[in-house]
Amino acid sequence: MEALEINKDMLHKLIDSIPNEKLPKAYELFIDLLDEDDEKLTEDELAEIDQANGRFKKQRNLLF
Repeated sequence: MEALEINKDMLHKLIDSIPNEKLPKAYELFIDLLDEDDEKLTEDELAEIDQANGRFKKQRNLLF
């Protein structure tokens, strides 16, 4: 089986389609992927993730 060429836009669309109740699991999966690469997130990166989660929560309250 031939591997697909994946880009960040494809992943962004996929993430946008994840139901809100499954976001915590998706978050854990991405963190696990980063851990597999032995790259630890910096405090600044963790803060950015927290800010992005906060913005997402505010946006989902605006959805109909």
